[in-house]
Amino acid sequence: MGNCCRSPHEEPNDGPLTVSRSQFQLNYVIGKGAFGKVWKALHTKSNTEFAVKVMSKAKILAKRSIDDVLNEEKILSTLHSPTIVSMHYAFSDSQFLYLVLDLMLGGDLRFYLAQKKAISEKVVKFWICCIIRSLEYIHGMNIIHRDLKPENLLFDSNGYLHLSDFGTAINILDQNANHIEGTIGYISPEMISYEQQTIATDYYSLGIILYELITGERPYEGANRREISLKMKEEIKLKESDLPKGWSSDILDLVNKLIQKNPRNRLGYHGANEVKKHPWFSDIDWVKLENGALKAPYIPKATSANFRKNLEISYNRDVNNESFIRCKTLLKDEITQSLFADYYYNEDIPNSTDDSRVEYDEPVSRKG
Repeated sequence: MGNCCRSPHEEPNDGPLTVSRSQFQLNYVIGKGAFGKVWKALHTKSNTEFAVKVMSKAKILAKRSIDDVLNEEKILSTLHSPTIVSMHYAFSDSQFLYLVLDLMLGGDLRFYLAQKKAISEKVVKFWICCIIRSLEYIHGMNIIHRDLKPENLLFDSNGYLHLSDFGTAINILDQNANHIEGTIGYISPEMISYEQQTIATDYYSLGIILYELITGERPYEGANRREISLKMKEEIKLKESDLPKGWSSDILDLVNKLIQKNPRNRLGYHGANEVKKHPWFSDIDWVKLENGALKAPYIPKATSANFRKNLEISYNRDVNNESFIRCKTLLKDEITQSLFADYYYNEDIPNSTDDSRVEYDEPVSRKG
């Protein structure tokens, strides 16, 4: 493996398979997260549009989240499916990590829900089927997502939903009972109770999303995990009076089976097939859905209007944060930079992790 910290006097490797920031034209912001922003970008070498997640190394260090960002790149390097938001490149410079992903211009499901528009049962069913399609794929690859929520479900231009953000995902075979990940309001009872998580964990979150699509709210609301945990002691069920007029009663049974507190009793514990066989999905051609041949009942306009207007506003709340400033200083040290050494992926070279391709724009000191 190459040296991650090139001498400031050394010319960057500019071979045909090198990936660097200079090859991407960042156009406008389409999302943001804990470590930075997501940009609609043009890869000038291939003239292809992508979404580029730009993450501050200093923020990652300050939040002690190196494992999460490295984990996302590692997991995405093993996943290649149209059911998810796939990775094409991953690389870094002295200050930032760059994750190059499929561009989904339809916006996320949360943005749609925020519009408070009426949603038909037909539309909801198609969306849930898309999510099941994604879960079936990643579970087949032994991956649990653990942060399934509307913000992590993105529309493509054809109206299909794709699963994104694998920072908290984990291999099914790993011990995970001590890990509480995910988002308050969507995390499963077993996660809150520090119990081993299985694929049923993701199906619980699916049930919460379906409940929210029907009623406009989640069954367990609270300001923190403790409040939600207390509310979960009383199991809430979807009632017929909660259904919009004219909706099938089969959906009641589906939701209540998905949000079972005991994962062994939860629909989906034995895999996607038992979910797909539920009566509510009796009119779905799963083969056509898998092939992208079903016409989506809702097709978003592929414009910047699908993204939150305030995303362009610069948010540098961390610049005066003592921890952030200290971590930014640490980035001048070779040892600190080496923590990000494995952050590299090039779809033209599968399983690539050649950190010698890192292009630094500032000198990095060498100690030792």
